[in-house]
Amino acid sequence: MVSKSTAAHRPTHGRESDQTQSSDVTARIPTGIDGLDPLLNGGYFVASTTLVAGISGVGKTVMALQYLAEAARRGERSLMVTLDESQDQMIRNATTIGIDLRREIDRGLLGKVRSTPIPCGG
Repeated sequence: MVSKSTAAHRPTHGRESDQTQSSDVTARIPTGIDGLDPLLNGGYFVASTTLVAGISGVGKTVMALQYLAEAARRGERSLMVTLDESQDQMIRNATTIGIDLRREIDRGLLGKVRSTPIPCGG
């Protein structure tokens, strides 16, 4: 979901609607970002992975953090994979825009994986 990062979540509450959504390939999950959901016809596809790429400063991290916060608000678990920022950096960055990632990590709603990219070529 973030440049050099990806955020994905899948409903896990066991509600009937979640089970229906997971078998419906057209089901969508709202992003929680004003103006984006209409552009995406209601949000991202359920159980999909979305990669957002772009130059520095266009809002990829903010977009991912808002999406993760919206999933947590609904009680859904999420995973964020990043190649360039530590968990502490992500928590700090989220705090500056009013998102408490530490609380969601402590609640078990957010996991994070950091991986260092391996240079390709010579």
